Amino acid sequence: MITVQEETTRNPITLIGKEAGICYNSNTKDDDKNYKRGLGCINSGHGRTLEYPQVYLIIDGYSAKVIRELYTHIGGLPTRLQASTRYIDYNKDMFQYVTPPSIQRSELTSKIYDKCMGEIHKAIVELESLGIPREDSSFLMPLGMTTKIVFRTDLRLLVDMSHQRLCSRALWEYQKLMHDIMKALSEYSDEWKEIVNKLFVPKCDVLGYCPEAKSCGRKPKLKRRNAVIRATFGALDKLKDNKGILVYEGDSVKEASQAEREFVENMGMQFGVPTGNGSCVTRVIDDKENKRRFIDFGSHTLFIMERFEDIYYD
Repeated sequence: MITVQEETTRNPITLIGKEAGICYNSNTKDDDKNYKRGLGCINSGHGRTLEYPQVYLIIDGYSAKVIRELYTHIGGLPTRLQASTRYIDYNKDMFQYVTPPSIQRSELTSKIYDKCMGEIHKAIVELESLGIPREDSSFLMPLGMTTKIVFRTDLRLLVDMSHQRLCSRALWEYQKLMHDIMKALSEYSDEWKEIVNKLFVPKCDVLGYCPEAKSCGRKPKLKRRNAVIRATFGALDKLKDNKGILVYEGDSVKEASQAEREFVENMGMQFGVPTGNGSCVTRVIDDKENKRRFIDFGSHTLFIMERFEDIYYD
């Protein structure tokens, strides 16, 4: 269970805009302007501003194993307090623990797992009855036992965490933890809901390809992406009748061809919709005079622009 504490910034976008406005000597007393300025910072990929919204969470009921992985991810600013194994009597009744879905699927494996947990509990109780202090008997506590932590972090680190832990290669319980955090923050305020929907995505959505050695197939791997681009280039070469004028104005997409739309989708983007790093497709440019055509992805993805400079018509 995730509990968002009241110390958490209620309106993170507005706060981002307010703090950024100080750098421009802007009017920071108008929250509507602060909100718009905050969105501009997010859409432009100004990551430093994301460090101002603070997040205070109580994370309860997850295994010590996944909390250990949480600790390996965070660093620097985040801090946490964890339920003590020295002073809390987890064995008064029976310590709680997490059972992986792969074990739950079989009655036999569930029985073996539960029996082992019961034996651990029994051994701890026996050791303590023989005078072993709880801080020593608790060394037997398994990674599967549930625990509780108080966790303070900021928006920037949570966004980075989402890129790593929403990946299908992440530990299944960490994926669940990340989704639970997203749900709790979305319910905390409208601005958090907007941020979660905009920025909390797996890393392949940000990169446009999968960097993992063992890919789930959701996005093409890097070595396959060039093949996708070349195939799309071939399709674009045939689009001699497409005018190729500005295709994105406001909220409307004008003359983008089907091949171009497919290319944009392969890159994990949409026309005019910023990705996690602030880049987006703004237009398709057709340079008739020099017989070339390319898609403008913005300054954050110039490496794609360079590839498009090689597109020529026959």
